Amino acid sequence: MSNIMIHSRMRYLWITFSIILIDWSSKQWIRHCFFLKEKVEIFPGVNIFYTLNYGIFFRTLVPRHELSRQILIIMDLIVIVILLLIIAMKVNDPDHSCKNVALALVVGGGLSNLYDLIIYGGIIDFINLVIIKWNFITLNIADIAIGSGLFLIIASL
Repeated sequence: MSNIMIHSRMRYLWITFSIILIDWSSKQWIRHCFFLKEKVEIFPGVNIFYTLNYGIFFRTLVPRHELSRQILIIMDLIVIVILLLIIAMKVNDPDHSCKNVALALVVGGGLSNLYDLIIYGGIIDFINLVIIKWNFITLNIADIAIGSGLFLIIASL
């Protein structure tokens, strides 16, 4: 394999690893500096709120049994492997560089959340956004990476 191809693939892996490292570090800070369900206002509309998310898709699909959780983990792994294969196949195609960055963001966020699901049984969320006293969403850095990646994919269509 040529050095150029290895360098091209590494560029996208660095994005993935950076997301994993930033997300993991932020979650470790939350775990060690806050109590579960503790809420601290950063500024109006934005709080740190340490919680574990046991579901997917805005907590609408919560696995009720261990088998359901294991199936969810396997499905996540399959999606991540497919996305990595897409990046590998399109790595030298200049028309796909934006999509590869987007896929690297999604893979990094997905792997980081998958780690939480396996290790803690749920995903650590802590960025709480409030709109007029309504808790709009609580998420983490991995969720932001996944959302940004999906936005880039849709925008590049």
